[in-house]
Amino acid sequence: MKKLINVIKKSLITSVIGLFAGFVLGLVIWAMTLLVSTSLDMPPREIVVFLGMAFGAVLGAVFGGIVGLKEK
Repeated sequence: MKKLINVIKKSLITSVIGLFAGFVLGLVIWAMTLLVSTSLDMPPREIVVFLGMAFGAVLGAVFGGIVGLKEK
């Protein structure tokens, strides 16, 4: 039971970290498309940032679960 709580706790912590990292990464990617793109058919900033946050949260939860399972 203690191991399960540890896995859940690590997953939550790293998914929150992944949310923030994905938010920053999404903003950076969106800003880079502004610099490189010459046309106005860019994706909206909110979509890019949301996808970055979702991707970061999923990766963070998976990584946290693996770390929680590896700890003794």
